[in-house]
Amino acid sequence: MDLERFLEQAHYVFLARHGKKTQAEVAKAIGIKHRTYVEYLRGVNKPLGMIALLNLLSQLPERDLVDLINEWKEQK
Repeated sequence: MDLERFLEQAHYVFLARHGKKTQAEVAKAIGIKHRTYVEYLRGVNKPLGMIALLNLLSQLPERDLVDLINEWKEQK
């Protein structure tokens, strides 16, 4: 799956969990500009850091992923 499709799926999962939101509201919730978010969804921009992080996380067991995400959430 390419990054554009992955982000699109993540967007729809977010909406399913958090209710109907605009792209601008989702962008604000994740801490980026609306235009940047739209460009990610359209595949205009494909940040290498995001790709590298997803590649790294995809190599970890599910339990480690949950632990890392929970730790990230606690720091915010």
